[in-house]
Amino acid sequence: MKKFVLAVTGCLMFAVSSAQQDELLVNFTAQQIETSIHLAFTVLGGVTCLGTQVERSADSLQYEVVGNIPGVCGSSVSDETYFFEDTAPVPNRFNYYRINFGNLGASSAIKIRFTDYGNDFVVLPDPSGDFITVDFSNYGSELLRFSLFNLNGIMLREAETRQSRLTIHVADLASGIYLLNIRRMNETLKAVKFFVD
Repeated sequence: MKKFVLAVTGCLMFAVSSAQQDELLVNFTAQQIETSIHLAFTVLGGVTCLGTQVERSADSLQYEVVGNIPGVCGSSVSDETYFFEDTAPVPNRFNYYRINFGNLGASSAIKIRFTDYGNDFVVLPDPSGDFITVDFSNYGSELLRFSLFNLNGIMLREAETRQSRLTIHVADLASGIYLLNIRRMNETLKAVKFFVD
């Protein structure tokens, strides 16, 4: 198993849904799209309430209201779906969301990790030691080039992506320090040193 010591410190798209079926909800999902979290929830047909609040927490204990859906929610005859966009989620940590139906109570919370690295890149080791993963923000889906060099300046790997995550195979590398060069067109965005053990 290879170990990594990183000398650095990046859009991801994640989606989660409520694992627990609430009595009031048919479903409840969260998805990161660029710099916001998009929530969708469907109220079970036959359930109605007056005023609904979307609540968020960074610790799953203390919730704050981040949105209101005024008026009557739900329908006496059919399921009703609602959408909400949280444009200011807590960056680089889990955000917990629940729907508060007033006197009917609150739904179970769902959690989603909101990742926004701004202009930075984060290199994460794989627990097996066979790969490194580079996470970064790439909202415009720009073409980014990654080059992996040893300390003698010899290029060992090269990859391109328009995504927000790149996984690089490093299991066959000898122990030592390596340099990952990240470029857009001919502009170097970041040079990251990391250690393979």
